[in-house]
Amino acid sequence: MIDVAIPTDRNDTKEEAEKQLEYKSLCTEIQRMWNLICMIIPVIIGATGIVTKGLKEDCGDTLGKRSVASLQKTAVLCTLQIYGKGCSLELEA
Repeated sequence: MIDVAIPTDRNDTKEEAEKQLEYKSLCTEIQRMWNLICMIIPVIIGATGIVTKGLKEDCGDTLGKRSVASLQKTAVLCTLQIYGKGCSLELEA
């Protein structure tokens, strides 16, 4: 399973632990029901593009054609878009 989160830069390790805990029971249920190996890979990319340690090794080929760099770029661009919308709302008020 891959779950993507974009926290502030200071909360990346905390967010990673929360995602692991959040999906642990689901992973256990999948293993029990279908006798499959399940692995939780939290993809945490900070609002400014920082990634958690070991993300490239954890993801390996699971990201498909996407690279970690393209995910970082997407996170930064989305952060800027959200910030821009917030600023335009303040100017209109």
